[in-house]
Amino acid sequence: MVKIITAKDRTHYSFIGKVLDKYIKPIYGNQEKQLRKIKKGEDRTCKILLADKEVGLLIYKTELSEEYSNYSIYGALEIKTLIVVDPDKNSGRGYGSRLLQEAFDYAKSLNAESVVVTVSSRKPESLEFFQKKGFDQVTHFADKYIKEIQNFS
Repeated sequence: MVKIITAKDRTHYSFIGKVLDKYIKPIYGNQEKQLRKIKKGEDRTCKILLADKEVGLLIYKTELSEEYSNYSIYGALEIKTLIVVDPDKNSGRGYGSRLLQEAFDYAKSLNAESVVVTVSSRKPESLEFFQKKGFDQVTHFADKYIKEIQNFS
């Protein structure tokens, strides 16, 4: 049975921290601030997808954002993170779609005009997933995330 729960205890926060460290930190940097905001319930919430064990993670802001108004996007629910854990094993099972539907349902409850997500260019499979789900690429931010450094010695 697959179900979605809201993260709310120490066990959940440990899982979230591990997932953020493994999948998000290498691309976007330290995620302590995000984890702290989830724990305090400041401006985001976290949902965990369970199917025998934790297989997915969804983090989204709890209030609508006008941050993207310069792209003519208003009243948007912002997805901060959507991850299928262990993608080699779990991709293609509908887990990402289930998490995305959870975000859509929440957006509808807020009467959101749109849903936005930022996807790293280092994750083309993520961009493809969101485009298959009807998302349009609005802009491209060059040099916004951690740069990989190649040392030659």
